[in-house]
Amino acid sequence: MKLELDFKRMGWTKKNWAVVEGSIPVRPGSDKNWIISGKWTEQMSAYNEETGETLQIWKASELPPDSDQQYFFTDFAINLNHLPEEMKQIIAPTDSRFRPDQRALENGEIQKAV
Repeated sequence: MKLELDFKRMGWTKKNWAVVEGSIPVRPGSDKNWIISGKWTEQMSAYNEETGETLQIWKASELPPDSDQQYFFTDFAINLNHLPEEMKQIIAPTDSRFRPDQRALENGEIQKAV
């Protein structure tokens, strides 16, 4: 058994923006399926055609406060560039977190970053 997901094209109206759909048999050889649907930006659910059961299988995390000032990044994305002092001694000098333009941009020093 394998699940194939269809990431819908957005189109002109944005009606299908971030929409994902798919199905997988409830069990091998069954004509009833789990119908997977939702938006990859919000939540995904699975509906069992055999039992009528619906499960929420994934939900996006809440965005951190003031995320609009940080490109709507998640906490995970924001922390990818976090560089604690104790890490500076043990990571490679070529690590992208040492890029001066990136540091300047994150510190709000736009002119220095360009």
